[in-house]
Amino acid sequence: MSEMRALESRTFNAGTSERALLEQAGSAVASGVADYLPRTERRLLLALLGKGNNGGDAAIAARHLRAYHGMRAVLYLVGPRPDDPLLEWTESSEVETIVHGPQSITRLGALLLDAAVVLDGILGIGARLPLDGVIAEVLDACRATRPAAQRRIAVDIPTGVDADSGQADERAFRADLTLATGPAKPGLLIHPGAAFAGRVRTLDIGLVDPDPHGATRRLDASDVARLLPRRPDNSHKGTYGKVLVVGGSDRYVGAPLLAGGAAIRAGAGLVTLAVPAAVRNTLAGPSPETTYLPLADDPAAPGRLTPGHLGPLLDAARSVGAVAIGPGLGAEPETRRVVMLLLERLGKDGPPVVLDADGLNALAGTPADEWPSPSESRWVLTPHPGEMARLAGVDNPAVQRDRLTLARAKAREWGQVLVLKGAPSIIGSPDGQSRLSAFANAALAAGGTGDVLTGIIAALIAQGLSPFDAACAGAHVHGLAGELWRAEHGAAGMPASALIELIPRAMRNVRQLAS
Repeated sequence: MSEMRALESRTFNAGTSERALLEQAGSAVASGVADYLPRTERRLLLALLGKGNNGGDAAIAARHLRAYHGMRAVLYLVGPRPDDPLLEWTESSEVETIVHGPQSITRLGALLLDAAVVLDGILGIGARLPLDGVIAEVLDACRATRPAAQRRIAVDIPTGVDADSGQADERAFRADLTLATGPAKPGLLIHPGAAFAGRVRTLDIGLVDPDPHGATRRLDASDVARLLPRRPDNSHKGTYGKVLVVGGSDRYVGAPLLAGGAAIRAGAGLVTLAVPAAVRNTLAGPSPETTYLPLADDPAAPGRLTPGHLGPLLDAARSVGAVAIGPGLGAEPETRRVVMLLLERLGKDGPPVVLDADGLNALAGTPADEWPSPSESRWVLTPHPGEMARLAGVDNPAVQRDRLTLARAKAREWGQVLVLKGAPSIIGSPDGQSRLSAFANAALAAGGTGDVLTGIIAALIAQGLSPFDAACAGAHVHGLAGELWRAEHGAAGMPASALIELIPRAMRNVRQLAS
């Protein structure tokens, strides 16, 4: 919300008046409504107006839709707008205007039955939850009466959805389409708010262009197309970097193989799995493309990583472009200790590190100010909400209440790139930038898909991307691969190994935009 307020302020300082901005917004909303409908002539528009600027936008949109698109309009005011110049046209046009009161709720029910379109302009970005009083009563009526063919459209953000966090009141206006007046607010893209927003379309209303540095934006394919490494034909495996995956245990044999396979499919030139000998013997057959770092089993802890493996790990890490630590490691104390020692010894001169799963859990056992973090941003942390809760020292509900704010704050505090996985994933940078993945997909809710993401990000770092760019591009490719699966098979039953096979196709689809 603060970013939008600053954007509006810059626009006013550049010479645009508030009334002119409202007119531009209302006109753009009217065009968006007309574009969305199969036809507009003589169809009934019910505009729900609050006291603020969203209500003003809706009133202007109703005027345009009546005058230029042939719609019939009824304005329902949740609260009075006395002497409002934006409503003067209703008197000369004989447009019915209803102010909510004890006798009007029956009329609202009848209008909800008849309207082809309900336009929500009740509350905007400053709304406070939970909803109560008159607004709750009006939205309850909307929930109770919704003909199947009726289209519901929200101005900027559905009433009852928090613009920053995506939290939503149970009564929130459930839109088929949200017409965002300016950059789409994060709450439109983060669940549960995204479920109430429906399809989101961003309108150009003449705002001064925002400064992209420090902004929160949704990733799109054109962003990622500029990031993906080029693949000239006069290249070799050394051109595309080396990835070391440190993982595996007697309990979690497949996780490092998933991360390594994803790194190969994402373009890394060479992938080495550093795993205990018992794990290596199991994996060598299924993955002939992968090389292995021999880690002799500790007789006291067979099938596990122990501090005795630190020397070979450090030697191998110094010759690669990225290290992925965590897939399948297990949470035994000696394994956590070797992770912390490895991070400390790699220091600021070692390769960038992608931390996932038990690599993150090793960190979670130590206060953040005691982490052996490098002096610059060379880590990518990839927690799911439970891991994030442990890292941040909060409970799961606190993570889910405002994932964006928490991700941005912790990326700054820890000085590292953070990928908070979820619907959608949020990528935060220590310098304040944050990006939202374009995808939220139930098909990815399966074991092993996080290991795949780790491998993709590590491969992109090894090919020369910065940790933040690799995290952004990796999250997008990972999500797009999931969408390719869902389009063909539905939202259930996707094994992580199938997701790996779709990585090249997803990357090709993105690269075609840059060609």
